[in-house]
Amino acid sequence: MRGLSGPSDLLRAWPATPRDPSSVGCADTFSRKGRRNGIIHMPLSTTLAEAKGFLRVADATEDALVTLLIDAAEAKVAAAAGATLTLASPAPLRLAVLILVAHAYEHRDGAPPPPGLVEAWLAPYREARL
Repeated sequence: MRGLSGPSDLLRAWPATPRDPSSVGCADTFSRKGRRNGIIHMPLSTTLAEAKGFLRVADATEDALVTLLIDAAEAKVAAAAGATLTLASPAPLRLAVLILVAHAYEHRDGAPPPPGLVEAWLAPYREARL
């Protein structure tokens, strides 16, 4: 991936699944209560509080970024595992989301995650193909 200037470019390169039709093709706006474009943001597998705890982020100044990273990581894990993520998803899938969030948060230069970063957590959930 050349020409990436930050985490938002990295996230655009990841497969994305919008939460609601009104968010397609527009800049999302977030409030501290988790609302996006007037619609309450419902996490699929990881809450903002869980991700902030994992990242050790105490204040709310980065909530919009962390929420964006959660959305992108959940889409990547769901696509890789071939499963729909929920708050009741198995712990390894939820941990894979948190690891991808942490990587994107720490590497704001747009560095893609190493290929094996979450492979061990995803492998048992991948469908075998011949």
